[in-house]
Amino acid sequence: MSRKERGWTSGESPARRPVPTVPAGAASLERWDAMALIDKVKAQAAQLAQKAQEAGKAGQAKLEDVQLKRKVDGLYRELGAAVYGQRPGTGVDNSAEVDRLVGELAAIEAENGPLGGADDAAPDAPEDGTASS
Repeated sequence: MSRKERGWTSGESPARRPVPTVPAGAASLERWDAMALIDKVKAQAAQLAQKAQEAGKAGQAKLEDVQLKRKVDGLYRELGAAVYGQRPGTGVDNSAEVDRLVGELAAIEAENGPLGGADDAAPDAPEDGTASS
């Protein structure tokens, strides 16, 4: 860009330069740049909102899984206590309680799939069931 195009006259030094005038199309160019930037920001905000929503759904699913596991663990504990209470010599008949708990566990299993699957196995346990030495 020449000195004349920058708005300087031949006798002026660049240290005392006047503010250059804005060409006619520059205002619309700046507006276009601003609009393009706003569009990019809106697109990124929409992507972030979608990712946050997906993360929220994943977190909700994980929470529901943990709640279900706790419920099943509690039912197993109650079932174990009821069966233990029926041992010979106690004179306690908990068969109705055992049947109720088994029914609840069967309903949960029918709705959610098998209970106590491979996901619940201890991480150090070998897959073939043998102990490692």
